[in-house]
Amino acid sequence: MKDNTKEKVNIKHLQESIDGLEERIDRVNSIKSIFFKGVLRGLGSVFGATIVFAILISLLSWFISSTEIIWINEAIQAVGLADMFNK
Repeated sequence: MKDNTKEKVNIKHLQESIDGLEERIDRVNSIKSIFFKGVLRGLGSVFGATIVFAILISLLSWFISSTEIIWINEAIQAVGLADMFNK
């Protein structure tokens, strides 16, 4: 008799746990949640790409202004960017 009651309690506890998990899964998979995750992922990608490109452009600008390679200097003169790079 005790075993039967214990099993019923365990089954009831398991059912409550399953119901709680189903509610959490429904909240995580809701359209509102998915939308906000997408917005945040998009903004993070934009900010991250902006920072990476800014660093790359800064490094490229520094390299161009400090180099003495003839073809780079001629290309800068030809494009008309000599004033920008002080060449």
